[in-house]
Amino acid sequence: MAGVAVVIGVSLVAPGGAAAASHPQPRSHARVGTHYAVNRPVCAHLARPGQATCFAVRHVETSKQHPGAQAFTVDASYPTAPDGIGLTPGDLAVAYQFDPDSPIGASQTVAIVDAYNDPAIAADLAAFDEEYQIKADGVNVGETADSFTVVGQTGSPTALPPDDRKGWSGEEALDVEAVRGVCHQCRIILVETNDDYDKNLVKGVAAAVKLGATEISNSYGGPEGPASSFGSHARQVYRQHYNHPGVVITASTGDDGWYSWDEVNSLDGHRSAESPNLPSSLPNVVAVGGTALHLTSGATRKSESVWNTNGPGNRRGVAYGQGLGATGGGCSVMYKAFGWQRGISGFSKTGCGKHRLAADVSAVGDPNTGYGVYDSYDCGHGCDLAPGFWGTIGGTSLSSPVIAAMWALAGGAGGVDYPTMSLYGHVNKAKSSVYDVITGGNSWCGGQRHSACAKGVGHLIGQPKASPNDLQVKKRYLGTLDCGFKPRSSSTVAVKNNRQCNAASGFDGPSGVGAPNGVGAFTPLVIHAGISHGAAIAKAKTAFAITGDPFPGATWVKGRWDFGDGSTGGGAAPKHEYRKAGIYTVTLTNATDSYGNLSGDPTTITVTVKK
Repeated sequence: MAGVAVVIGVSLVAPGGAAAASHPQPRSHARVGTHYAVNRPVCAHLARPGQATCFAVRHVETSKQHPGAQAFTVDASYPTAPDGIGLTPGDLAVAYQFDPDSPIGASQTVAIVDAYNDPAIAADLAAFDEEYQIKADGVNVGETADSFTVVGQTGSPTALPPDDRKGWSGEEALDVEAVRGVCHQCRIILVETNDDYDKNLVKGVAAAVKLGATEISNSYGGPEGPASSFGSHARQVYRQHYNHPGVVITASTGDDGWYSWDEVNSLDGHRSAESPNLPSSLPNVVAVGGTALHLTSGATRKSESVWNTNGPGNRRGVAYGQGLGATGGGCSVMYKAFGWQRGISGFSKTGCGKHRLAADVSAVGDPNTGYGVYDSYDCGHGCDLAPGFWGTIGGTSLSSPVIAAMWALAGGAGGVDYPTMSLYGHVNKAKSSVYDVITGGNSWCGGQRHSACAKGVGHLIGQPKASPNDLQVKKRYLGTLDCGFKPRSSSTVAVKNNRQCNAASGFDGPSGVGAPNGVGAFTPLVIHAGISHGAAIAKAKTAFAITGDPFPGATWVKGRWDFGDGSTGGGAAPKHEYRKAGIYTVTLTNATDSYGNLSGDPTTITVTVKK
């Protein structure tokens, strides 16, 4: 696996953590050859029920001898952000085929919900804008008073929370700079909550909605299960907090693999829940998984696979009490899936039945390439972030704001109550609307024995047979199945078909429908109805029906019919008797599917009625 943050430059942090006024110094480019690095969570893992963690992962170059260090190879095509390694805004625009300067973005407001205050966030975003010459107002480099706003969880710009001491400031820098890098003219609102507990994070979401957010990115979460107050007693209440029809709400699936097994089975043993993370497992949000994005020398997409830094190499992760990282997800143990997810090709093979499965869609999250982030705030002992430098940060915390900002470039929800309807609808009509991620996996969910799983990636431990889900780059295999943590004996989550945690053609658990291929899949989808009819004979019943493609999993349920002879009717498949032979114009309006979506235009046909 690849990536590193090369820390070269001058610290821009004044004593006590205040950001000094200084221009950021770009880093030297990555050295071609073998590097060693470790991935470290930006925020602390969950400490108690009801507390969330952010899903940002910092990539730090280190020595070969450092505990948990991974070797990776850098070639001339490696992305080179100012830190030497990391994707740039331009890389994302080329790879995902979008225009960051699209004027559509100026009509959208992207909100970001995070915990605690980062007192340097405005200055850091200004430095980021200057580095990439981003014009938030379309005219001048940098931000304006309206283009970027920081508020507290009540929506007030003056009632901000305490300054960060737990690492969330690094998350905030990643989120804000990812959104600005993707959507240059979007208005950005950063909502900082009083702490990292769900009771306050949901207040941040409510504040964002009240302030007019069209998209809201949430790069944090906690397990559905009993180890969190995100659990059963808050099931409906919690869902309501993220239920804002007509607003695109994205949420990261997490960084610990399927059902968070990296953390569930880690040596600290503080979390017992085997479940996906909330809020991403809520059916009314857009769950965003993480990928590993590989580019050509021209920054076009060479390939994209499920992000998983585990595999047999994760034995070192076990030894040091934590996994090396993989995109999250899994079947919800609390929530049912909406019909448009259940209706997409591939979902029926996941083993989730009628239950919700995260992810819906995916984007780059692998910290081995990561994203070049400028963060000058030193939050103290709680931070593992090197303050004052350009750094490389990834995790599904990168994936969520990228998708939220791309949705903004597509014009937002556009009147669709639950925007995933548009996503699944576009993919159902045209698979090319997304990039199908077919390689990799985020865990070992097939129920096979540990020996079988290990044998599948045996080339890394001296055995000959390779798994079909391994990723091969330049004749070097990189294990993508997570054999590092085997299931507990009490586990009840093994499934017969492991599309739930392994990529496959079409929909799958780790990547959802796939990764962006332009913004077309995020545009509001308008369904169009047609009309069919049977034999038309005077004084006999003529059968009519609504045709066309509703949203995945939906059926046509009703419409308003004008049969052209002065008679009207309703329903999806009415029958009508014409009294006389002749030519009649039949019009269908308000064709409605079982989700309540209306067809965009009236439909008219000519019917010739014979004697």
